[in-house]
Amino acid sequence: NMNRTEVFKIPGRASMYFGDLFHTLVASPWKRLFFYFALTHISSWVVFGLLYYGNPWKNQEASHGGIETDLWSSIWFSIQTMTTVGYGRQAPEGVFARCLASVQLLWGLVVDSAWLGVIYTRFSRATKRASTFLIANNAVVAQRNGLPTLLIRVMDIRKHQLVDCSIRLFAAIWEETVEGEMLCRLHQLRLQGGAGEADGYYIRPLLNLPWTVAHQMSASSPLFQCTADTMQMEAIEVFVVLEGIDPISSNSMQMRWSFTAENIIWDAVYEDVMKRDSDQVRLDLSKFDQWRRQSRDELEAGRLFLQHKRRQAAEAHDNYRHDERTKD
Repeated sequence: NMNRTEVFKIPGRASMYFGDLFHTLVASPWKRLFFYFALTHISSWVVFGLLYYGNPWKNQEASHGGIETDLWSSIWFSIQTMTTVGYGRQAPEGVFARCLASVQLLWGLVVDSAWLGVIYTRFSRATKRASTFLIANNAVVAQRNGLPTLLIRVMDIRKHQLVDCSIRLFAAIWEETVEGEMLCRLHQLRLQGGAGEADGYYIRPLLNLPWTVAHQMSASSPLFQCTADTMQMEAIEVFVVLEGIDPISSNSMQMRWSFTAENIIWDAVYEDVMKRDSDQVRLDLSKFDQWRRQSRDELEAGRLFLQHKRRQAAEAHDNYRHDERTKD
């Protein structure tokens, strides 16, 4: 499973992450983020508290209502200054203490502004938007019009839909060159149904209803003549990539899901979750992940339809050749 790729022994990894500190913090877990938040503030309080405590004129200033001379009072004043609380019991009196307090105020603005940007970006990220998307636990390969078709069901349960939403499908196939080198090639799969580009490699679905992404495994497909056994042996993996813009935050987002041979069911279709009445459509999402095997009658109907289409194509070809000979 390519979603479980393990990366190790990266030279200079720490320096690379530190060089991109903003994205490193935004992508950090909440526990680590709060630890760094507390660490920067507490260390700033302590450092400036030690500087106040080391003030050579602190004894003279304390006698005139300045900062008290003990260490904990200096750290407490540092906390009040950086948080701009100012309880009024202590105030810097000398030139050194006032200059140091001014520097700490500026430093506090920098620290708070930086953390405000990190936390806001973390809250406003659209990545958690994926939690309101439903995607079937299993993909299915069904016979449609006599041809095997890969089907994946997806739906957005929120009322406000993504702007400029699109879905693409990829197949990761391992191939060996004549020299014996193993390559993982990513093939984009042509999709059926929905509005999209003329080449059909992505669709723009309406996701307020369950949408079934469909790829016909015809002769032009990278998955042509694939079976459950070949997908298992060749470790073929199918990726679904959904992209769009969240209308609330205007943030671009991308979601990815993958299906391996273990969760692709053959000769099956999804259970119908939509019931169409005269004035509305009812959805029973308890059946969203459910599937059933195609009956023999359904498979036979598809086989007969495909034979009929091939017969029609052969007759059309013969008629064309007959007309060409007649012209000559």
